Amino acid sequence: MIEPWDVPSDWRWRRFQDVARVASNLVDPADYGDLPHIAPNHIEGETGRLLRYRTVREDGVTSAKHRFLSGQILYSKIRPYLAKAVLVDFDGLCSADMYPIETDLDPNFLKWWMLSREFTRRAAGEQARTILPKINRRALEQLPVPTPPPLEQRRIVGILEDHLSRLDAAEHLIQTASLRLERLLLSTLTRSVTEMRQRGEPFMPLGDLTETSLGKMLDAKKADGELTRYLANFNVRWGKFDLTQLKRVPLTPSEKQRLRLERGDILACEGGEPGRSAVWELDDSDIAYQKALHRIRVLDPNALSPHFVALMLREAIQSRRWDSLFTGTTIKHLPQEKLRRIEIPVPPIAEQRALLAHVQEVDRQAARQAEALTAAKRRSQALRRGVMSAAFSGKLTGRSTDAEVVEAESLEFRSYEESHMAAIEGVG
Repeated sequence: MIEPWDVPSDWRWRRFQDVARVASNLVDPADYGDLPHIAPNHIEGETGRLLRYRTVREDGVTSAKHRFLSGQILYSKIRPYLAKAVLVDFDGLCSADMYPIETDLDPNFLKWWMLSREFTRRAAGEQARTILPKINRRALEQLPVPTPPPLEQRRIVGILEDHLSRLDAAEHLIQTASLRLERLLLSTLTRSVTEMRQRGEPFMPLGDLTETSLGKMLDAKKADGELTRYLANFNVRWGKFDLTQLKRVPLTPSEKQRLRLERGDILACEGGEPGRSAVWELDDSDIAYQKALHRIRVLDPNALSPHFVALMLREAIQSRRWDSLFTGTTIKHLPQEKLRRIEIPVPPIAEQRALLAHVQEVDRQAARQAEALTAAKRRSQALRRGVMSAAFSGKLTGRSTDAEVVEAESLEFRSYEESHMAAIEGVG
């Protein structure tokens, strides 16, 4: 076994099979209906946090599953690059996509090592080359594990978890700020709509103000004509378009004419996240749109701004005042006749433009804050990996000098991440 790096003299590099084992114990789920059922989607990647889960009976489990015991580590063998491992303090059944693992080491020490970047990199490198990548048991057993003395393992876990808890608190603040930022535009729009209602501005249904039409059910196998790019549901985001992936479909000249887009057209999703919309601002008429999208075209752009309509539609949808118009249970839909019933305010054009200018300034401020939050999140992630790296190379002492060590390790990670992203962008 090749040792990944030098460790303190009283540590040893050992194979996974020498310190831990997969505790296979297949049972009939019918006999364990009230026990928890844990699958990979119940574990947060890289953090070791257990998310919400249900019982075996609630999940309708019927095939044989591994029974796990309190004190074991549950490790997701599928998509090992996601780094999903959790130490449980209860008994239950786990998905066949997981390994229940028991160890002679401090279980928390092994869990954190299994969540480290080095272990994850090696596990992902050993994954089977299949459609759904996974690491098999034999490959897992050969992975290296740094092994300090028992007391040192517990000491490292204590220091590591103290550092990580501080990062968790910082990331929680970042997440809270991000959620507030997401609500900023909606609160601005809702306040404006409320003020317009109080002033007695007229509210009118979209059907009286716009021309609406659904796109074509596009099927490349059943169509003739010229290959034409088209917008699908996933291309439309709130307030913008993602044009990085455009499909093509054959369209006849008459179909291309009917599905032609004009600058100022609003495209809104019919299903999935009904009403999600953006204004088309390109002078590119060689793009069509599919049936999953509504095209909303303002009848009188001199009296009603398409961008104002899009903002008012967004406020109407995201404030959930019109949820009763949606159909469907698993997947929500907004039929054309119900879309046309949504009422929006119609103030003078000068007031519309004033609101649009205000929203643009809010967007600029939000973009600056979002950029700062993204930078803070990336730094936190780098520090998390730096702490992990320092812990498993014997560099954490629990003293103030840890900060310098962690910073150095995190800089190394950020350098690796930047070069990796640059390589990806170069390939793209």
